[in-house]
Amino acid sequence: MPNPSRFSCVSRCFAKLTGAVLACALLLPPPLAAQQESVVLVHAGKVSGYGVAYGKPGNIVTALHVVAGRSPITVVWKNQKLPALIEKTYAPADLALLRLQASPPPNIPLLQIYPGDAPLDTPLNFWEAPDRTSRMDKKETKLDRVIALERLDNRLAQQPAALAAALCSTGGSNYPTLKTSVFKFEEKNIKKAHSGSPLTYQGHLVGMVDGGPPVNGKGFIWAIPAAGNFTKLVSQGSTAAPASPCTSDRLYSGLRSDNPHLQDDPARRELADSSPFTFVDDNGNPLAFALEYRASCRDIYDTLFEEEQVYLRDLVQQNEEPFAGEERATLDDLFAHLIEVYQEDNTGATIALPAESDLSIEKSEGHTLIEASSPVAGITMIIFARNNNSLEESRAALAWFENYVLSDREDWQAVPGEPDDIDDFLDDADEPYYSKLMERVARDDNGDYTAELLASLTIDDTDFLGVVVKVNDWAAVNDDKDERIFLYLMEACAMLTDFAYY
Repeated sequence: MPNPSRFSCVSRCFAKLTGAVLACALLLPPPLAAQQESVVLVHAGKVSGYGVAYGKPGNIVTALHVVAGRSPITVVWKNQKLPALIEKTYAPADLALLRLQASPPPNIPLLQIYPGDAPLDTPLNFWEAPDRTSRMDKKETKLDRVIALERLDNRLAQQPAALAAALCSTGGSNYPTLKTSVFKFEEKNIKKAHSGSPLTYQGHLVGMVDGGPPVNGKGFIWAIPAAGNFTKLVSQGSTAAPASPCTSDRLYSGLRSDNPHLQDDPARRELADSSPFTFVDDNGNPLAFALEYRASCRDIYDTLFEEEQVYLRDLVQQNEEPFAGEERATLDDLFAHLIEVYQEDNTGATIALPAESDLSIEKSEGHTLIEASSPVAGITMIIFARNNNSLEESRAALAWFENYVLSDREDWQAVPGEPDDIDDFLDDADEPYYSKLMERVARDDNGDYTAELLASLTIDDTDFLGVVVKVNDWAAVNDDKDERIFLYLMEACAMLTDFAYY
């Protein structure tokens, strides 16, 4: 006959063990499939972004700048198109809480906030839905540190007004605020089209991809920490959403050809025709430049620092002074053209090209170059991008490209009174950066220009990006108004070619 006391002890021990196992099971992160099912696409008017199920059934958190002042709002989950409305907003962190207009709401798995400190310098996930597909692909990135938004990039330290102007605004204040603590990315594979994509680690929410506004024509990307901010959105969020959208649809957040609200909008056809161009650099690294946005020169001009705007205005005015009437080009002629801005996934390299350019990949001395020419081939833009392994390699690439752009003739001269424009942060241990803008001309015996070049040479950490615009027959360009406009457009693109702000 079994011992009852012994049996009771075994039962109690088994019960404790079972309870512990169940408790541990509750703490385990949801499987990958459940995490994927928690992420949704968000289409608001003509722009698109992402969102994540959080809080209670039927609630979706996304970036406020994606949905502010835009309608209708449609959430796509498992091929279901669900109408949504803004329920609450928390502008300091650029967050919006959406309520799905479905009863009962679909059973989208809710994610929870990661309970510990944010994992820095550690692989974590963000999510991306390829265009015209219903799946969510898991991507990896890393966070570098937490920092105030206004201190995200050295290049913006002297431009607080331009940075503030690039942010959204409501009630006379910017959002997110410049003092908001954000995540700085260590990797550079996040784009503005990823706005609202959750950052997850061990199946929990760490943050949300934010950013998107072009500053000086280039992307500006960060992430909002989930801890604290998501709770404030739900518990303290405002029920009054901003009435106005953020800047141009083409510049802020992503455009997708599968957005049901685009309908017959020209942007849909443009996106359908766009595909990344790829090549292998001379270091053996594959580079893929994907179209970030296509916008009018006017829209992009509005994002430039004041000194760049002044440069373009003076460029047009001074070169057009000898002409009159219909022969004189204006800034409005320049503004009417479209510019395409591409970004490379591994380096964050951003290049801008006139939409009408003829593009090709060229080789010189073993180096791979992107070449863009004007419609009648009177002006050439050459871009050299290199994914290096060290700062020393970047310095060597800069030296080669500088020599390359000057090697086709011996009579290049610096423009009097126009010293090279240099920003040098190479001594910054965390963010080494160097930029040099150089202008050269060639003259005939009468002192008249025969050729001209404008080059920008940039090092960002261990990567190099160089661009040069060359006019080898100034007289031919000078005699053709359309070619002059194209020259101004290419010089604007040369200023925009740089690295995104991370």
